[in-house]
Amino acid sequence: MNALVHALSDRYDAVHLHLADRSRVGDRSLWSPDRLHPAERGHRTVAAGFHALLAARGLALGAPPGLEPRQPPPGRLDSWRRLATAGTGRLARRSTDLLPQLMCLAGAELWHRACGTGAHLDRRAEEALRSAPAALPPRGVPGTAEQAAPSAPVAVARARMEG
Repeated sequence: MNALVHALSDRYDAVHLHLADRSRVGDRSLWSPDRLHPAERGHRTVAAGFHALLAARGLALGAPPGLEPRQPPPGRLDSWRRLATAGTGRLARRSTDLLPQLMCLAGAELWHRACGTGAHLDRRAEEALRSAPAALPPRGVPGTAEQAAPSAPVAVARARMEG
């Protein structure tokens, strides 16, 4: 997936901030108590990173955002309370939309591993990722996103990798 994001960023000259390095992922102060979403400090780190990239292109307006939070981080009790209330609701919502798809993907991987066809699944996934940029119209073609935002939903080709 990273290769696809990098290819698209290069193709469309997009501002692309790498967030998966150990200094960001491993710094617990950047993450909310559920460790799935950035805390205020994490959001500020992302904003500062994008500001630096935009400044390098001469596109940044104003001073870079500060890295330190304006509010103190929540205490341990507040964090647990939030996980128990908002976190439970989020878990319930994600259990009906994301979890079934993840379970299907995990089941397909286990099936292919048990059948000894895991390498075949990996090759299909790599091919789907390699072919995805080719399915996009080239830059500057009339009717693409560079001309105007679409007024109706745009059909996107789907790649199936599970079977």
